[in-house]
Amino acid sequence: MNKTKQHNPPSRPLQKMFMAVPPSYDRLNRLLTLRIDEYWRGRAAKAILRERPGKVLDLCTGTGDLALRLREKASEKTRIYALDYSEPMLAVARDKARKRKLHAIDFRQGDAAAMPFDDSFFDAVGIAFAFRNLTYKNPDRDVFLQEILRVL
Repeated sequence: MNKTKQHNPPSRPLQKMFMAVPPSYDRLNRLLTLRIDEYWRGRAAKAILRERPGKVLDLCTGTGDLALRLREKASEKTRIYALDYSEPMLAVARDKARKRKLHAIDFRQGDAAAMPFDDSFFDAVGIAFAFRNLTYKNPDRDVFLQEILRVL
């Protein structure tokens, strides 16, 4: 049985932006970080996988860069899930996974405030740059953090 909570999210100003930016998101990210984002994701994936988790979530996956890195570095037994509320971003992520022949990633559309997973479903949760969007000056910060703890 799925134990997700029903949550009616308030209007989220960033949501519209992330629905519109997928075609240029990766290029802009690489440019603005001088490609340091790729190095950071490699380090994050290594840390997430250190204890050999059975199920891992890339929360707010966007175009899937962390999920792809996790799939490349994880054992075949590790199940990788990637959740984002932006279907256009997920479409880019799925296309990147297909082109790289990384088929064992479960991409799902959903809200970080009401995830479609049971309690204690994941052994590890990773989140890249979106953590600031969920927490910094966000009135729903506690909802997001409680939901992350619920699925861990």
